[in-house]
Amino acid sequence: MAMLAPAATAPTLRGVPSHTVSLSSFGRGVRGQKAVGGVTAEWSRWPWALATAGATCAACLSRSTPSAAAVVSASQGKKTRRFWWTLCALVLPFLVASAPARAERWDDLSQRYAPDSPPVQTESTKVELALAKHLKEKGVLIFCTWYSRECQELRELFGKQAAELAPFVECVDKDRNFLSDDCPRQSANLVFDRKSNGDFPLWLIADKYYYAQDEISLPDAARLTNFRDFPSSEIRTEADFLSTRYIWS
Repeated sequence: MAMLAPAATAPTLRGVPSHTVSLSSFGRGVRGQKAVGGVTAEWSRWPWALATAGATCAACLSRSTPSAAAVVSASQGKKTRRFWWTLCALVLPFLVASAPARAERWDDLSQRYAPDSPPVQTESTKVELALAKHLKEKGVLIFCTWYSRECQELRELFGKQAAELAPFVECVDKDRNFLSDDCPRQSANLVFDRKSNGDFPLWLIADKYYYAQDEISLPDAARLTNFRDFPSSEIRTEADFLSTRYIWS
C-alpha cells in the first residue's frame, strides 16, 4: 500500500532543464548579427526559438530568461544588457510564484494536527459515502493512529466526506499513549514504541480481526460485509497520487 513519492524535479524541455534552454539555443552566432531595436537579430528571435523547440508555457519562458540574460551580458553592449536585465526583473515575480512549495514532512504534519489526523484531500463519491455508512451500520471498526501513513491513505481512499462517516477509532493520544478504553488489546500490541507507526490499520469485521498484512481493501471490506449498493468495480482501490504524495514525503 505504501508508495514513495518521487522528489520534485525541475521542469524540462524534451529532457533538458528549462532554465538551460536559452544557453543551448542562443550560445552560438551572437557576434556579428544585425541589431533589431537594440537587440541582435539572434536574440530578438528568443521567444520564437523557444516556442519552436516546444517551450510554449509561460513558466518555461520565464525560467529561460535569466540564463539568456547571463549569456547576453557576456557578449553584448550596454543597451542590450539593460534590456535583458529589465526583462528579468519583469519575469522574476512570476518565476518565484511558479516555484513548487516544499512539502511539509509527514511527521511534522501529523504532529501538528495530533491527536486528530491531517485533513483528507480527496473528494468522496456516492460509492464511498454509501460504503462508509454501510460499514458503520454493520458494526465494523477500523482501529488507527493519527501518525500512521497507512491509516491516512485509507482515509484518502474513503475521501474527505466519507472518512467522517467511516468507523475509524483512534488508538493513541497526542503523546502516543495507548487508549485502552477505546481500543482492544490486539491494537495495543501494535503500538510498539513512540517512534513506530505500528502495524495499522486494524480492521474488526464480524468479530474477526484483520491486520495490516491482510491488506484489506475497500472492495474486500464491502465483500466481507455484503455491501450491495454498488458493484465492487466502482469502489476506489487506489488513492490519487497527487492527492496522497504528502503522506509519503
